[in-house]
Amino acid sequence: MADRPSLVEDLIKSVEESKYAQIDLVITNNTNAFPSAVVKPYIKYIMSKTPKFVAVARIMKEQVRPYHDYVIIIDDDVKLPTAFFDRYFQVARGLGLILSQPALTLDSLGFHRFCYQIDEAIAHLVSFVEIGPVTCFERRIIPLLRLDGSPMGWGLDFVWARICQDKHWPMGVIDLVSVQHTLREVAKGYDKKNESLLMDEYLSKTRHVPFFVRDIVGQIIFKKDYPELNY
Repeated sequence: MADRPSLVEDLIKSVEESKYAQIDLVITNNTNAFPSAVVKPYIKYIMSKTPKFVAVARIMKEQVRPYHDYVIIIDDDVKLPTAFFDRYFQVARGLGLILSQPALTLDSLGFHRFCYQIDEAIAHLVSFVEIGPVTCFERRIIPLLRLDGSPMGWGLDFVWARICQDKHWPMGVIDLVSVQHTLREVAKGYDKKNESLLMDEYLSKTRHVPFFVRDIVGQIIFKKDYPELNY
C-alpha cells in the first residue's frame, strides 16, 4: 500500500540480508500512489484497490515455479526480526511443516490466541494456520490450494487446514522468529461484515475444518531441547 505508512522497505532489507535462503521477491502495489525508490525495483504488479487474495491468486499462478520450495505471503505492515528468512526456513524444513506462520509478538494485533509467541519455544504445532499477516506454504500444498473464497481470504484457512488434515501434513507456528504486527489495525480497510457473509457462503459448499480447531495447540518444541541451534 504505497499510499500509507508501511514496513515494506524493512522487508526488502530482510530479503537482501538472507544468507542461505534464495528468495524471489514479488511485490504488488495495490494503490495508484508511487512507491519509494527502494521499493520500485521489486514491484512486478500494480493492482489498484484489488482485494488481497484476488491479487495473491494471480501472482501465485504467474510467478510460482517448480523449483520454489516455499511460498511465503507477507503483508506490508509486519516487522520482521533479524535473520528472519534463514531462521524461519530452518525450522519449517526441520519440522516438515507444510503450512506455517511465524508467531506474533505479544503486543501484536491479532484474532487468535494460538498465533501468539510462546516463551522459550522454537515452534508449536497447530490444527489451523490463519491467512495473514504472514502465511507460508510448502511446495506440496501449493497445487491443492483453494484461493477462490472471499476476496480478502476469509475462510480460506479453514479449507487449507482441511487439506493438511486429510493428508496428515503438519502445521505449525514458529516462535523462534516472532513478527510484530502493530502498524495497522486488523481488517480495518474493508467491510468485515460483507467478508463474513462471503466466508459463510463459501464454507457452506466447501470442505473445511470446524471453527473450534483455532483453539487447538499440540506439541510445543522448546529451545532447551535443541541447544545446538543458534538463536
